[in-house]
Amino acid sequence: MRPLFLLLIAMMLLAGCNDNSADEISSLTSEVEKSKEEIAKLSSENAKLKKELQEIKNGPDKMLAKAKQYYENKDLDGLNSALASLKEKHPGSQEADSAQELSDNLAQSLEEEKQKAEKEAAEKAEADKKRLASATGKLKKDFDEVEGITWYTDKSSPVYVDRNSLHAYIGVKDGTAWLRIRIQYTGDDWVFIDNYRINVDGTNTDIAASYYTIVRDNDYGRVWEYYDGPVSALEYGLLVSIADSDKTIVRHQGSEKRYDRTVTAKEKQAIKNVLDAYEALGGTPPLY
Repeated sequence: MRPLFLLLIAMMLLAGCNDNSADEISSLTSEVEKSKEEIAKLSSENAKLKKELQEIKNGPDKMLAKAKQYYENKDLDGLNSALASLKEKHPGSQEADSAQELSDNLAQSLEEEKQKAEKEAAEKAEADKKRLASATGKLKKDFDEVEGITWYTDKSSPVYVDRNSLHAYIGVKDGTAWLRIRIQYTGDDWVFIDNYRINVDGTNTDIAASYYTIVRDNDYGRVWEYYDGPVSALEYGLLVSIADSDKTIVRHQGSEKRYDRTVTAKEKQAIKNVLDAYEALGGTPPLY
């Protein structure tokens, strides 16, 4: 419409400048009419092209191809939406029947996958339940009502400090499990331990204890010194290695004395039992 407007403005200007320009005005009027016809023709062609484009876009073959894409992507909602459009625009067509078959097949496939996943989840839950019962059944269980912590210790591990031992135990609170390691020394003489060096099949690892984190006491001529600390990534790896080792020696080191002891097969089995129960309780290896 903008060209017509400009032509009309031009006609008015010409009329104002020269009263004898009737021929020119007539010519411009003719041009305007031609422009109107061309615009009408272009508008008609544009509407026709839009219609053809829509027919191409919404042709049954194109719509079925879109439905097949949804099927490949396992998108049942998208497939059903494409199916509804096909039935609306091309009811009773072969493409609509094909899309319906795709929808039925995908719905059945997804239902079977869902049932399979639910079955596997139920089987895993049952297996985990049995494993937990088996693993914790080897341990002693003690609930601290004040702190809300359940403690698990292997049945063979000592309850008191009057036995030499290297063992681990588990704490659980609000569904979260963690590990602790305990190294006990008892004897007739003080060692005044300030460090532990663990030799596992010839490889040494030091546990970062200190003189002030080791508890000491004595009674009736016997002394005991023990360390009880959290299990970091270092201690966790050490416990795994000890459990699978041929020979592990614990060196209790003091500034002037030391005491070496070989970890027993029973202690190794106790560590295995605790690590297995820790995993069954949802525990994972520490990251650091």
